[in-house]
Amino acid sequence: MDDKLKVWVIDDCFAKATTNGRRSLIDSLSENSAIRILKSDPNEFENFESKVESEFSNQIDLVIVDYKLDAQGQIFSNGSDLVSLIRRIALDTPIFLLSVDIRSEDEDKSIGDFERTISDNYLSNSENMVQDVDSLRAISNNFKSGNKDILMSLLKCPDFDQDNLLHALPASVRKSLKSKTENSEHQGSLVRDVQHKEDIPTVQFTRWFFDFFYRVPGFLLDSLSCAILLGVDLDYFESNIVPNIQEQLYDGPFSKTVEKRWWKTELESWLIDMDASGALGRTTNRFCEYATLLRVPKENWSKCVVCGESWPETIAVLSEDQGQEKYPVHIRCSEPDAEADRHHYFSQPRIVTE
Repeated sequence: MDDKLKVWVIDDCFAKATTNGRRSLIDSLSENSAIRILKSDPNEFENFESKVESEFSNQIDLVIVDYKLDAQGQIFSNGSDLVSLIRRIALDTPIFLLSVDIRSEDEDKSIGDFERTISDNYLSNSENMVQDVDSLRAISNNFKSGNKDILMSLLKCPDFDQDNLLHALPASVRKSLKSKTENSEHQGSLVRDVQHKEDIPTVQFTRWFFDFFYRVPGFLLDSLSCAILLGVDLDYFESNIVPNIQEQLYDGPFSKTVEKRWWKTELESWLIDMDASGALGRTTNRFCEYATLLRVPKENWSKCVVCGESWPETIAVLSEDQGQEKYPVHIRCSEPDAEADRHHYFSQPRIVTE
């Protein structure tokens, strides 16, 4: 049995006579012994199913589709046109959209029918990509058995967060999971004859991961959210704090191909362990307490981008900022983004309108 990880790449670069940068990257991936790449020209869509059956026995771990299909005589104008066809062949497989025109703020988001948006840079490191695809296979196998304990182990989720994280999962994903005891009685009971991606745990989990778990402060925090929590400015956090919190980093699926994230509860545990004198919890300003515990100079305390005062509690984007860059702000200096979705266990997106 072939245990290699299987990635199906659909790109019009395979229809071009000359080798280009994109094609060279994909060819380099094929040199990794842990992975098999099936290359398809979009114009060969009538042979997709037979080719996948022949090459992969219909076992696919990841599909990557080029967005801009501009080869002469191309039947499809972009990768979105191919999704319904791909879903019929690889129903329970996440699809990543590959684009050279992706904005930095959109990279790693799920957009439209795609679970993740990636750039050519994603193809440049085969070892990191192999870890991603290996994670996807492990997640898919987990949902086939339906064991929630294994999923928590894959995510390397702290014990304290596990119940809340389970409830934060999409309903279709949560429904497919059972406890270890339940799983031993109903091994393999997950029904696989679903017809829509909304019913596919692997697809929905991957979409949820990039839409919320990784992107929105909640269980995981990015550098800016960590700095705000600890009461420090971003530069001080990256220079003086990051070297000391490597054990609190998220190290689960996709961690090698996304920006660093830290478990919030693990950071708080780190601070509590450091508090030998019991100074924490004596005031209502935990941000000041954390900064004091860390002996942060006053000039490096966090400050609100709106009023300039210390100890902002959250992040927000400026309403006129098309780039959606995030800034530290007080709750009183910002307001909830009425157009953004609100999800329990994740911070509510906020905006600054002035």
